[in-house]
Amino acid sequence: MTFACLACRSALAKRDDALACEACGRRWPVVGGLPILVADPAAYLHATSERAEDKKRVAFAPYAFAGATAVERIDVDPTQLASITAAAQATQENFRAVDAWLAPLREALPRFERRSDVLAEADLDRLCGYGPFGTFDHLLRDWRSDSDDAEKIARATAIDGRAGVALVLGSGGGRLLTEIAPQCNEVIAVELSYLLATASRAIVEEGAVIDLFEVRMRSVKAIADRVTRQALKGRARRENVRHVVADAHAVPLKDGAADWVIAAFLFDVVPDGRRLIDEMRRLVRAGGRIVVTTLFGYENDDLWTYYAPEQLIAMIEAHGFTLEEATWSEHPLLASPGATRRYVGQMLKVVARRSM
Repeated sequence: MTFACLACRSALAKRDDALACEACGRRWPVVGGLPILVADPAAYLHATSERAEDKKRVAFAPYAFAGATAVERIDVDPTQLASITAAAQATQENFRAVDAWLAPLREALPRFERRSDVLAEADLDRLCGYGPFGTFDHLLRDWRSDSDDAEKIARATAIDGRAGVALVLGSGGGRLLTEIAPQCNEVIAVELSYLLATASRAIVEEGAVIDLFEVRMRSVKAIADRVTRQALKGRARRENVRHVVADAHAVPLKDGAADWVIAAFLFDVVPDGRRLIDEMRRLVRAGGRIVVTTLFGYENDDLWTYYAPEQLIAMIEAHGFTLEEATWSEHPLLASPGATRRYVGQMLKVVARRSM
C-alpha cells in the first residue's frame, strides 16, 4: 500500500531517506526503516530522543540514592545491596536496548532544527506516544513467555474471516499483528511511539528476539531477587506486515484504504474518541468493518474516563455503521512472573460494518 500525504492525500513516493509528496512538496523522514508520518517530524524526533534521556535519569535516580545510603552504613545487609545492584544492572541493560532502538533517530537529528520550548508530559504523550517505561510495559505484556494472556486477548480481538487490507491503530507491542496477518493480504500497523514501533517491527517483521529485564522493585530497600529476564519473540516472521509511525487521529492513507480497521484498547487513551471513530470511518471502505475493543472496570472509577458501553455503541452507529457484534469477555492480566494474583477486567468488543 502507498502512504498518502497528510496535507493533500496525494500518494507519497520514496526519495532517498524520505517520503515526498510531488503535489505539495512536503517531505517526511524514514528513520531506521520506519516512515515518520506525523504533523511535525522535527518536533517529534527531538522530543522522542530527549524524553528517553529524561526517563533514563528518572530510572537510575533511586539506585544512586540507595547506593550512596548503603555505603554510609556499616550494618547494611549484603543481600539488600546485591538486590539493589542487580536491579540497577537490569535497568541499565533495558536502556541499552532503548539506545540501540533510538540510534537511527539520533543520527537523523542534525538534519532537523531543534525545538527550543519545553513540553509538558501530557504534551509529550500527544506528540510522541509512549516513552521507555510504557514501551517496556507493552512489550512485556505482549510477549512474555510465562503467560498466554496476551495471546488469548489478541485472538479475542482479531478479525473473523479473510481480509485484503487490515489496519491496526495503536498497534503497540505487536501481538495482535501476528494473529491477524495470516488472514490478510497486507497489515498496516500504525503506532505513535517510535520505540514501540521499532521493537514491534523487529519482533513481527524481522523475527528478532528482544532481551528485556522485568524490574519489579517498587522500593530499592526491599531485600529479594526482583529481576526476571524475558526473551521476547514471536513464533514466525510476518512478511505482510508494515509499520508506520503516525497519529491514529491522522493516518497517512487515502479514504477507504482498508477492509478492516482495528482499534484495540486505544479508544480510552486517545484525546478524542469521536475523532478516532471519524478517522476509522474515513479509512474503512464501504461495506468494510471496524473492530473496537476497550476495557471497563466497574469497580474502578478511574477507568471510566470517557464513555459508558452503550455510549460507545451509540457513537459508532451514529457515524454510519451497522452493529454486527457487541460481546463481553474477561481480560486477565498476570501481575508478575510467578504471581498468584490476577487482575481481571471486562473487555468489550464491538464489530460494525460501514454502511454503503
